[in-house]
Amino acid sequence: PDSVRIAAVAAIAGDLQPPAGNREVREEWRDSAIDHLTTLTQDADAAVGPHDGAAALQGLTDVRVRDTFLWDMEQPGTDPRAVADRLADLVRCAPAGLVAPAATALAIAQWSGGDGARANVALDRATADDPEYSLAHLVGTALRSGLPPSAWAASLADLDRDTCRHGM
Repeated sequence: PDSVRIAAVAAIAGDLQPPAGNREVREEWRDSAIDHLTTLTQDADAAVGPHDGAAALQGLTDVRVRDTFLWDMEQPGTDPRAVADRLADLVRCAPAGLVAPAATALAIAQWSGGDGARANVALDRATADDPEYSLAHLVGTALRSGLPPSAWAASLADLDRDTCRHGM
């Protein structure tokens, strides 16, 4: 964790929370958050700034945003190790209460990239932030059971992006 960057992100994150109420506004926010996460995790050259970090971390708190991003991570042409590097930078600047979704996404990227040890470290960060974060527990169970990363990919194979984005 980087305490200076955490403080900077925390100062901004409250203003970037998912909008309540108006469904259309919330759906636009979700689409924007997904696009932001995709761009952020593909730009390997720049450090995560406070505004980008806050926007990405808030985006991951929304299940539809998170699940769509996780689906996108598993698509052909995506390098899970590169995504993991970007997510690790994001987790380093995550304030308390926003760590679990990002650390869990990081764990999945590391697991998908073949690094189960680092995936477990990320899961430890996730559950330290939110002991009840169910996706972290699900991924942790899969890792402890010795499931290969292909099991995660296979679990998403029958889903399309629209199902992840909008639900069943």
